[in-house]
Amino acid sequence: MVNGKGSIYWSDFSRLTISIKMFLFCALHVQSQETTNYTITGKVIDAENGDALEYATITFNPKGSSQIIGAITNHKGNFEISVAKGKYTITVEYLAYKTKIFKSQDIVNNVHYGSIELSEDTELLEDIKIIGEKKTIELKPKKLIYNVKPLRFLLKED
Repeated sequence: MVNGKGSIYWSDFSRLTISIKMFLFCALHVQSQETTNYTITGKVIDAENGDALEYATITFNPKGSSQIIGAITNHKGNFEISVAKGKYTITVEYLAYKTKIFKSQDIVNNVHYGSIELSEDTELLEDIKIIGEKKTIELKPKKLIYNVKPLRFLLKED
């Protein structure tokens, strides 16, 4: 601060200098951590009839990382996702359709993939069995119901 004679104490000046240096260091550090993100867009459609596939999943898996970045298509089959510069494996999936994988895609600028066609997965399942059973005990207003399966007894004749 200023003493009665109009001069600044040395300790106050050094504190001000240190504060300015700390501010500049933090500002430069934050600026160096900023990464440029690029916008990736496209449309997912049915390969057979060209219909938009609503709620298809698009995932970006950075090379050498377990982090996954993802997006879902809108009602018109369009997607938009922002990712950092890097190399990615891009996966496009939709229920009952074959998955499409784009390996080692370098993202260094904004990319529009256009229409990504997925074809139906025609692999059939074998048999599907649906088994339903009644509950042993059912609670209804003012009732307690026991469901008992019929028992079969074999009578042995002497």
